[in-house]
Amino acid sequence: MTGITEKHDRFSRQLRDAANARKQSVTGVFVFVILGLLAVMSTLLVLLSAQMYRGTVASAEKTGEYRILTSYVRSMVRGMDRMDGIRVETWTDESTGESCPVISLLESIDGEEYQTQLYVWEGMLRERFTEAIWEFDPEDGEEICPADRMEATLDASGLLTVVLEANGKSQEVCIALRCSQV
Repeated sequence: MTGITEKHDRFSRQLRDAANARKQSVTGVFVFVILGLLAVMSTLLVLLSAQMYRGTVASAEKTGEYRILTSYVRSMVRGMDRMDGIRVETWTDESTGESCPVISLLESIDGEEYQTQLYVWEGMLRERFTEAIWEFDPEDGEEICPADRMEATLDASGLLTVVLEANGKSQEVCIALRCSQV
C-alpha cells in the first residue's frame, strides 16, 4: 500500500504544483492587464490635458490681443491729448473707393509739424508717424496688432469714441479729451 500512497501523494503534489502555476500565471496576466490599463488611461489623460491646454492658450492669446488693441489706442490718444492735437478723418482711395477712419495725433517737434496716425488696414491696427505735409498712404504704417475694423468720431464737446473690432468681438472706447476742458 505504501506504493499506492506514494503515487497518490506524488500525484497530489503535481496537481497542487500545476494549480499553483496556473494561479501564478493568472496573477501575472492580471497584473499585466492592470499595468496596461494604467498606461492607456495615463496616455489618454495626457492627450486630453494637452488639448485643453492648447484651447486655453489660444483663448488667452485672443483676449490678450484684444486688450492690447484697446489699450494701445487709449494710451496713444491720452499721450497726445493737447489742444487741437487730435483729428478724426476718413481716408478714401480714389482708385478703388476703399476707405478707412484715421485718428491723427498732431505734435510739433522743433517747429516742424508731425502726426501719428492710427487706423485699421488689411486686418491690422497700424500706426504711421510722418511729417504732417506727407500724403496718407495706409501701406506705410507699422502693424501693431490684429484688428478687423475701427470707427472713430470726435464730437464738439471733446468726446472721442472709438469702436474697435477684433476676432468677432467689438468694444467701444470713449475718451473725454482733457484738452477740450481748457
